[in-house]
Amino acid sequence: MLRTNQTVRWCLCFLLWFGLGGAVATASSQPGAAGVGSEKAPSAAGADSTGIRADEANRATSSSRTATVRLDPERVEMGLFFYEGHVAVEGRLPRDFDAAVIVRGRDEQMTMSLRGRRLGLWMTVGSAEFDHVPAFYQVLTSKPLSAMAAKDPGARADLGFDTVKQAFGMRIESSDTSDEVSGKDWKGELVKYMKKRGLYAIHERALEILPEDGGMETVRGDILVPARAPDGRYDVALLGFSHGAAVLRAHASFTVRQVGTVAFLRNLAFEHGWLYGIMAVVIALASGLGVGALMPSKGGRSGK
Repeated sequence: MLRTNQTVRWCLCFLLWFGLGGAVATASSQPGAAGVGSEKAPSAAGADSTGIRADEANRATSSSRTATVRLDPERVEMGLFFYEGHVAVEGRLPRDFDAAVIVRGRDEQMTMSLRGRRLGLWMTVGSAEFDHVPAFYQVLTSKPLSAMAAKDPGARADLGFDTVKQAFGMRIESSDTSDEVSGKDWKGELVKYMKKRGLYAIHERALEILPEDGGMETVRGDILVPARAPDGRYDVALLGFSHGAAVLRAHASFTVRQVGTVAFLRNLAFEHGWLYGIMAVVIALASGLGVGALMPSKGGRSGK
């Protein structure tokens, strides 16, 4: 009886662990769930995230000088043991230019639960729906941000989170009309959340500049792709700065895809939820029985 009770306890532990893990993964990937969720939303056709059409990729904005950029690899695959990936950036600019790289994922719709104080307790008092939210936003620079675009306010804003926040569309549904809810910077809170998840980041002095012969220089850096990065295309823009103004620009892109077991389980959870649930129960029961057999209860032994 003691062995049986121990086995049942192990089964319940594995069932709780597997069930909660699946619930958290599902909630974090669907809009309207507790916390922040998301769903796919198409971006403007024919244009990249910086507003320049796709057929202008890899062309500089100056007629007399050129900039180029290439990525390696151009496809990142996330398997079962994927922790983080790196995409190497290599570009060429005229000598003595400063450089910045902006990486932007697809636009998404997201829902954030709003919390306020009621009767001395913190609880959910409504929700905020956002659109035009980049699923990924990362900036790499060769110098500190304060020295990058002194004479180009637009480029300076692009290198931070201000332009991203301003583009957010937001609609709040809440029964709480206090300043604690209505007066809070929820766009800023969303940016903080994305930074905490490793999806938004600014890396100053992350680009290395190497002089070349012929009046050119090579720009090198690494784009960090965390395990939480969503599937899809990522647009990369290399900006060349001269005397504090962005005068050159070149574009490239890479894709992120889930593969193997990760892709199978994700598709199973979202497209065949009932089957995923049955599998979770069976795996939890089998794991509990196995652990119970390998680790018998000490209470079942006859001791001195």
